[in-house]
Amino acid sequence: MPIWRRSGLVAEVLGHGGEWVALLNLRANRPLVLKGSAMVIWSLVDGVRSEGDILAELRDEYGTEAPSDLEVQLAAFLGQLAEQGLVEQPARESTR
Repeated sequence: MPIWRRSGLVAEVLGHGGEWVALLNLRANRPLVLKGSAMVIWSLVDGVRSEGDILAELRDEYGTEAPSDLEVQLAAFLGQLAEQGLVEQPARESTR
């Protein structure tokens, strides 16, 4: 599964009490505010954890009766963050 990292063009402000985080791609004009599980996912995107690692941590945190639904939702959410330029997948190094 892919590894995700935060884009270098993201400004981040943690809300008072850590209840939310505001993100802004410095090339965009609209911030995005994340709360709850979206904020948890953001905190797990660190350039080290794979999408599978993030999924495992979410399952541990929230539990779920339909794990495939969680996997689909996570992939969709990471895709949305990528479309907004907030996260990216590091380029894979050549093994030659």
